[in-house]
Amino acid sequence: MKKIISLVLAVLCAISLVACGGGKSTNVLSKIKPSGEKVSIDQAGNYIIERQNAYLESDTAKLESLTEQWYKIDVKIVEESESEGTTREYNTKQSFKFSGVMGVTKSGRINMKLEFEVVSEGESKWNSHEEVAVMSQSVKGKIIAVDGVAYIEAKMTEEVDGEKSTEEIKVMQPVEDMDFDGFDDLVSEGFYGTEIFGALIEALGIDFSGEPIFYLDGDKVYAELKLEDADEYEAADAIFQFEVVYAEKSAIVNSVRFYGEVNAEGSDGMGGYSAENQVKLGLSISECEPQTVKAPNDDDYMWA
Repeated sequence: MKKIISLVLAVLCAISLVACGGGKSTNVLSKIKPSGEKVSIDQAGNYIIERQNAYLESDTAKLESLTEQWYKIDVKIVEESESEGTTREYNTKQSFKFSGVMGVTKSGRINMKLEFEVVSEGESKWNSHEEVAVMSQSVKGKIIAVDGVAYIEAKMTEEVDGEKSTEEIKVMQPVEDMDFDGFDDLVSEGFYGTEIFGALIEALGIDFSGEPIFYLDGDKVYAELKLEDADEYEAADAIFQFEVVYAEKSAIVNSVRFYGEVNAEGSDGMGGYSAENQVKLGLSISECEPQTVKAPNDDDYMWA
C-alpha cells in the first residue's frame, strides 16, 4: 500500500498529463476482459521473444529514426477505508486523477503537459455522542514541462466543519529535480517486447511472483494474477491485470493497460477494532502523435 501511495506522489510530480488529441478518455478503473487463447507463462514469453526476433531489424531501424516519442497517459487511483474502534469511527476516501501526454526526446529530455486532481474526504465520530466531524481537501492544477523546466500551477482547498480556506501556488523547477520513480525509464527504455512487463511491475511496485494466467489474441497479450492472504487478524485479496498491444508486425508496444484492486479487512480479534480498505488503480499508456508544448509566461512563477 505504501508503494502505491508513493507512486501517486511520483506520478503527481511527473507523468499525469492532459489529453493527447481529441479521443475519449479510457475508463481505466474498469476490469480488463481477456480475449483469445489461454496459454502458459512460457508460451506467452516465447510468443513475445519470437516476435522480437522476427521484427528485430525493422524495429531497430524504426526506433533509431525517431527523434522523440510521445505517449498519452491516464492514471486513476481511488482508496476507500472504514474503521471502527471502541471510542471512534472513521470513514475516508481519497482519489487521484491524472491525464495527459509525455514526450521523450532521443537525448532523454522529457516534455509534458498535465492536469491533475487529488481529493481527500473524511468523517469521524466519537461513539459517545452523535456529532460528526467532516473534512475535505483537494489539490487541482496543471504541470507544463518544456526545455528542462517544469511549471507547476495548483489550487489547494481545505474545508473543516464548514470552514473553508484556499491557497494558490505557481512554482517552477528543473525537470531533472523531479522524482519520476521509474516511469521515465518505462517510456524511454521499457516500451518494447518482454521488457514492458518487468518495467511496469517495477514502476508499480507489484509482487508478480505467483501463478499468473496469460491470453494471446493477435497483437495483444493479456496477463492476470490473483492473490489471497489471511491469518487470524487480517485478510486480503488482490487482482492485477495487464493488457499489452503490440504494433502490427512489430515488437514495439503500441499501448498498455493496467488494472489493480486490493481489498483488505483487519481486526484486533477481540471485537474492539475493525477496519476495511479498498484500493483501485487504473493506468493506460499509448503512443500518440508528437505534441507542441509552450512554456507559460513565467512572471508569476517562483523557483521552488
